[in-house]
Amino acid sequence: TWHAAGLIPSYARNINVGRTINKTIEIYEGLEAETGQPVGWHKCGQLRIANSRDRLDEYKSYMSVAEVQGMRAQLLTPDEARKLWPLLDNKEMLGALYHPDDGHIAPADVTHAMAKGARDLGAKVYLNTEVTGFKRTAGGEWLVHTNKG
Repeated sequence: TWHAAGLIPSYARNINVGRTINKTIEIYEGLEAETGQPVGWHKCGQLRIANSRDRLDEYKSYMSVAEVQGMRAQLLTPDEARKLWPLLDNKEMLGALYHPDDGHIAPADVTHAMAKGARDLGAKVYLNTEVTGFKRTAGGEWLVHTNKG
């Protein structure tokens, strides 16, 4: 929705969630070019800090999951993490997990871009209308049922 935070983190231990995240990033990276509408996509990366041995072990075990999912991820030492974020107090830090492809979007802008893209493809967009169901036709199109018909 338009009022969401817009964060796109790629940390996922479930392969299907990871694939969904990868596809989401791919969509957001191409949506502005497709529609001509800005989406506010900013790839800024994400740094997850490990202040405990358990958290660091979790990040280490995650690396094989990230590889299978096709996620770019790096385990960093405290000094490497501080190079990415110079204001980081890394005295008690044991390590960090870095996802360079994470980012954020502007949710209101994405909403408008998706609506424009849908209209450009022939869809009708109705405001203040609740979706009550949807069904895929034999031809691959989608029928959307709403509280207004």
